[in-house]
Amino acid sequence: MESNATATPAYSTGRKAKCVCLIGTNGTGKSTLAAALMARQTRGLMLLPSFDNWAARFPSCPCRRKSDFEFTGIRHRVMDSGNIAVFDAIYRHFTDGLLVCDDPLTYTPKNLEEHPLKKILGRRRQMRCDVIFMAHSFMRLPPMFFSYVTDYVVYNTDLGAVDKRREELGQHYAAIRQMVLNANNAAPKNPHHCERYKTGL
Repeated sequence: MESNATATPAYSTGRKAKCVCLIGTNGTGKSTLAAALMARQTRGLMLLPSFDNWAARFPSCPCRRKSDFEFTGIRHRVMDSGNIAVFDAIYRHFTDGLLVCDDPLTYTPKNLEEHPLKKILGRRRQMRCDVIFMAHSFMRLPPMFFSYVTDYVVYNTDLGAVDKRREELGQHYAAIRQMVLNANNAAPKNPHHCERYKTGL
């Protein structure tokens, strides 16, 4: 267990692609950390449920064809509910980068069994693509995602949501629950306090 969340190194061949769960309420620093992580890779793409001040800082990406992904730096895409075509295009054409899904349950189903996102998670190493799911609480993540997580980074968040995800968290539940307690207790003095846990995947 670590009490900070230093940026993941830029992608290098031969290492396992990361699958990170980044959890915290508004203002804790999730978006700031995500931007720093994306800036360290060839390209970063953040999928958003709606346009916001963060998106205004970076150009948008249509995410339709191969040429759309031939960029460097950071781009964003505002997602419509159930927009499978965007995830299919990412699966086919996005490589050497970091994909961030902000509040994914807004535009993905709870069951990812027939969804292109499951293919992205399963083939992220071949795609040379790290994936981050970013949400306010553990209940705002598709249940299937938890079986792919390599790292949890938690800020102040809803402890009750951790308990509701006990089955999905499995053997990591107790450690993650303690981290959330630590982050919540530290939040009054330091709202940006976070803790990191590696699952060993």
